[in-house]
Amino acid sequence: TDENVHTLASLLKLYLRTLPEPLLSYDNYLTLIHVSDDLENSAGQEQLNEIIKKLPTPNKVLLQELCRFLKRVAQFSEQNKMTSENIGIVFGPLLLFPPENSLASMDPILQLEHSPRVNRLAVYLIDNCDKILNSEIEFGAEDGLSEEDWQIQMTIKDEAIAKLRKNLIEAQQDFERLQQTLRTTESQVADLVKA
Repeated sequence: TDENVHTLASLLKLYLRTLPEPLLSYDNYLTLIHVSDDLENSAGQEQLNEIIKKLPTPNKVLLQELCRFLKRVAQFSEQNKMTSENIGIVFGPLLLFPPENSLASMDPILQLEHSPRVNRLAVYLIDNCDKILNSEIEFGAEDGLSEEDWQIQMTIKDEAIAKLRKNLIEAQQDFERLQQTLRTTESQVADLVKA
């Protein structure tokens, strides 16, 4: 149902919002704000590629999967009204935001200036994810993990995903029970008002 879709979308946004650092990293915030103005040119595109290559592997993997998913959502924009521009408005601020207590996070004028740039960057990542975020993510010394250690990490990740799925299902069931209780309470209140 539509409620389930919205609940899952809210959980995805909550997950991204509560990461200790945005997927695109605090360190890249100002650089990416400037790069977003130059994405029509090959120099800006190349600079974005270089920044993404230097992200930690977990960030790259999640960014790749998220952008591919969001691109798929945008392909159904006639039905869901979620064009890549609309998705960029929703997810851009979750992919890239300034560190707490930084000038960019405390100055409302800077926030107004940066917001469309962050959204533009998100739209570019979604529309061009297959070109920018290639499926062959290399695992190397920059990750500090050997192939064997990486496989162990992936097993842990798979177990965490299974647990997250279970928690999502339980949260959805709790939400549905809460909705039913609310409907029952509303009905009881309506009956009391009539009496």
